[in-house]
Amino acid sequence: AAAAAKKKPAAAAAKKPPAKKSAAKKKSGDAMTFEEMKAEKAKDIDVKKLNNPQSFPDDGPYVEPVGIDATGGIVEGIIGGMVQKVGKLLLASTKLEEEERNDGELEFPLKLNTACSGTDAPSIALGLVKECLDRLSTENEKDGGAGDHGFEYEHNMSCELEPFKQAYISRNFPDTKLFPDITKLTGGKTVTDVYGRAQTIPESNLFIAGTSCKDFSMLKSSHRKDIEDKGTSGETFLAAVEYLEQEQPKMAIFENVQNAPWEKMQEYIEGRIDLKDRNDAKGITGMKKGNADKDLKFEIDDQGRYVVAEVPKQIGAR
Repeated sequence: AAAAAKKKPAAAAAKKPPAKKSAAKKKSGDAMTFEEMKAEKAKDIDVKKLNNPQSFPDDGPYVEPVGIDATGGIVEGIIGGMVQKVGKLLLASTKLEEEERNDGELEFPLKLNTACSGTDAPSIALGLVKECLDRLSTENEKDGGAGDHGFEYEHNMSCELEPFKQAYISRNFPDTKLFPDITKLTGGKTVTDVYGRAQTIPESNLFIAGTSCKDFSMLKSSHRKDIEDKGTSGETFLAAVEYLEQEQPKMAIFENVQNAPWEKMQEYIEGRIDLKDRNDAKGITGMKKGNADKDLKFEIDDQGRYVVAEVPKQIGAR
């Protein structure tokens, strides 16, 4: 008898791909995708209003929605919002006569000098403030108000030691005098700039210094240095104080870490000592509370002025 032919196994039916589930509605706490973030941002930012003709870049490996891209408009939006909050007050000042407008602490144009300049963010910020005021003034003028906001500034000087930061400043602020070392800004009629030329320090009514924070920072908790320990932080800060004494700008802004010895720095900057707190430890290292009266001594000079002769470490005086 013929052997029964074995039946070949039927070919397995191809599996159908699982049907795509409909996207669940996002909860308020769910993370947004990059595309969703771009869409949300496009609703809030008017690129033309921000004076930025560029649009968001195409997707790519180096595009991140974190606000560092120059086309994002995030910084402009933040400063624009701040300016708008005080916009009415600023525009009201434009109705004053020029003499009355200059009765405040600062005169316009602002004449900005910076030290330990980095990327000169103060100058960039002033430029963005002026752009925002230009737009507000234009809108105000259309509504029948004053058009001239009177906010003008000049970036006259930078001082930066790092060569790559010098290159950035030189490229972005070509008309600004650029000096290499804050510790050599004072003591002479001229100062040598980064190109080796003898220059005079330009006039300024606003001085901003972000002196070194390395020795004051808590990241160096076991090796922190005080102002008088002659570390980079102390030397750059004392050089900035010497600049203040020599140039006498109307306003100065200092930037540093939160744990810098601010109380003692204030005494150096103002040239005033609060004698009732003279025994308080206001520094960073190597300070016993002690008695400041033993070491704080004054002398009277030939012109009848009191001059500091000896200074304890807990006091900011020279």
